Amino acid sequence: MCGIAGILHLDQKPVELATLEAMTQAVRHRGPDGFGFTGIATASGGSFTAHNRPIETLQPAMERDRFDIGFGHRRLSIIDLSDLAAQPMQSRSGTAWLTYNGEIYNHIELRGELEARGHAFSSHSDTEVVLQAYEEWGEGCLEHLSGMFAFAIWDQEKKQLFCARDRFGMKPFYYSLSASTFLFGSEIKQLFLHRPTTQETNDRLVYDYLRHGFTDHSNETMFKDVRQLEPGQCLILRQGSPLRIVTYYQPGKQTAAPATAASHAEYFKELFSQSVKQHLRSDVTVGSCLSGGLDSSSIVCSVHALLKGASGASQVTFTSCFNDKKFDEREHVQEVIRLTRARSIETFPDLDRVIDDARIMLAHHDEPWGSTSQYSQWHLFSTIKSNGVKVVLDGQGADEILAGYHSCYGAYFLELARALKWGFLFGEVRRCQKHHGYKAAAIVRFIISSLAIDLFGMHLGFLRPRPAWMADGFYSSVKQSRANQAPRFAAKPLNHFLGLLLRYNLSALLRFEDRSSMAHSVEARLPFLDHRLVDFLFSLPAEEKIRDGWTKAILRQSFKNLIPEKIRLRKDKMGFVTPEEKWLRSLPEGSIREILNSPAARQAGHLNIPEALAEVLAIRRGEKPFSFLPWRILNYCLWMEKQNKID
Repeated sequence: MCGIAGILHLDQKPVELATLEAMTQAVRHRGPDGFGFTGIATASGGSFTAHNRPIETLQPAMERDRFDIGFGHRRLSIIDLSDLAAQPMQSRSGTAWLTYNGEIYNHIELRGELEARGHAFSSHSDTEVVLQAYEEWGEGCLEHLSGMFAFAIWDQEKKQLFCARDRFGMKPFYYSLSASTFLFGSEIKQLFLHRPTTQETNDRLVYDYLRHGFTDHSNETMFKDVRQLEPGQCLILRQGSPLRIVTYYQPGKQTAAPATAASHAEYFKELFSQSVKQHLRSDVTVGSCLSGGLDSSSIVCSVHALLKGASGASQVTFTSCFNDKKFDEREHVQEVIRLTRARSIETFPDLDRVIDDARIMLAHHDEPWGSTSQYSQWHLFSTIKSNGVKVVLDGQGADEILAGYHSCYGAYFLELARALKWGFLFGEVRRCQKHHGYKAAAIVRFIISSLAIDLFGMHLGFLRPRPAWMADGFYSSVKQSRANQAPRFAAKPLNHFLGLLLRYNLSALLRFEDRSSMAHSVEARLPFLDHRLVDFLFSLPAEEKIRDGWTKAILRQSFKNLIPEKIRLRKDKMGFVTPEEKWLRSLPEGSIREILNSPAARQAGHLNIPEALAEVLAIRRGEKPFSFLPWRILNYCLWMEKQNKID
């Protein structure tokens, strides 16, 4: 796991070495174990690479070859800790260079396949596997890679830059393109080190965040000059040709491998066990995040089953705890600990530090986030680092692929209704009500909401008037820039809704996970996001995901007798939660007024400050129902304050 940076001058102007160095070192936290730089001259094919040496080392060669491409890399050593795995890496043929961030979990199998095709390897790293896979299959290498990744390859023979991001967007890839220069990096802040890239805000994305809490749901960012590769996309850039972006993967669009086990549940368990086994591949200690919920407990129990009988094998788990029992999951965590005998490490986030730490977090996230639950996650990764663990497994993504949110009921009921399965539908509604106590009105709201999303997509805010707390001019300008989505009916409403969750929900959660883990030099691995597992789940009928009123039905069935029943049959879900309402009401009004009245927030023109302040205070005092809006407004103001200080 690492940090990458790059500059490509389309006019063949020499790379500014000081800028490349600054862009690389800006993400030192992503790779504290080493660094490297490569300069490439596209005209001659000459190059020079320096590992763990000052970038000035490139200067003599640059004066000879005029490097118009520069790659930078910061290394977090996980697989093959030797210098043979250092990056940037040049191919054995000498015609391709790679800077790469991620982990390829099937690198052992791929290495064997490539060796059978005549390739030889100098290291045991997955980095070299990526490079040689590209040399063997070109852009088709992406079909062979299983893992999380973001990388850039310069191909001297084709005179092209090939960049890619993994199927679900677990690793980031940001870029900026002008008439003469292409920049890329792991984090937005890197691109601002190259002038004249600006930090002008993107009002469309600011609106989506403030109104809906959406971030990371398109190729746009909250900065006009900065784009990102979307999940499952790659780009190709050649001098003299326009940038070409290709979507190589979409969940549910692939043909899933046929089930080989006796039942779908058995096949799911088989695929999941394979995924966890591959995610344990590491030359350093691997721990697990454990919340006490179904997802993380399934991972910890699967690891326990895989390690059972291995000499000296054990695992360590990390849990975020609260003294408020309403938000504390230690009762469920201990069920897993008793079964697996894992070493449990607990940590207690200090909610009195949320505002101060949010300012530090913004320096790593570069964009705001939706709730204080990300603070709980941040604090957990801090604890993981302080305990000397470099890699952890986490359950992120399970809710989106297994229909774990209660909002999925609406799409499920809608799908049953469209299939005219009325008897089955009424039975499922009754069982859902029995499990969760929903009234008939709540069930109707689920279905209407799902139908509206099916027709109009996730941007339903324009069906309602401007909120008083939003500046009128800002709202009007953004509303006019929105293209209306043509009404449609999805053939499979539940899969359609899950696809939207992957784009609008998971993409943001993965950004939070990446920034918070890498800020502490910790690699977070996500076994549920193995594409073979996801493709299999999308191939199943809706009744396999929700059944008898239970969400995540196939997971619950698969793990019977493998995880504690108290967890397998949990009806609630928490995740990385914080007592946000309690925290908001304890936050001094003076602090709220100071944050909202900052010069940066006032000058930005996105908020009607008096109305926004009144809204936040009304929710804080309990005069209006609690929502996450106060945090979004406060976090937005802190973000604007940060931007103003940088400028």
